[in-house]
Amino acid sequence: MQKNLEYDVEFTFHAREDIREIVLWYRNEVEGLEDRFLISLKSSIDLIARNPTNYQVNFGVIRSILLNRFPYRVYYFIEEKVIKILAVIHLKRSPRYIRKRLK
Repeated sequence: MQKNLEYDVEFTFHAREDIREIVLWYRNEVEGLEDRFLISLKSSIDLIARNPTNYQVNFGVIRSILLNRFPYRVYYFIEEKVIKILAVIHLKRSPRYIRKRLK
């Protein structure tokens, strides 16, 4: 769990797996690219933690934010003072795939 301002941030197992797979893919593409991805991800998570209700509602209570410079969207929801990161999904994925992943 990561602590930021008033909200705790928790990553689901599936979100952690998404991140692990993305990092491995970028590591094999270009040296150091995985580090830039992780910096972008951390920056987006920090923005969510500061103002979790500022971002787009996609499915019911599930919100999302785009990563800067990477073609991914972070999906999350707010439960009291906890932000739960559900998934990190590539922008080219179909809406059907995304809905299925977020169930």
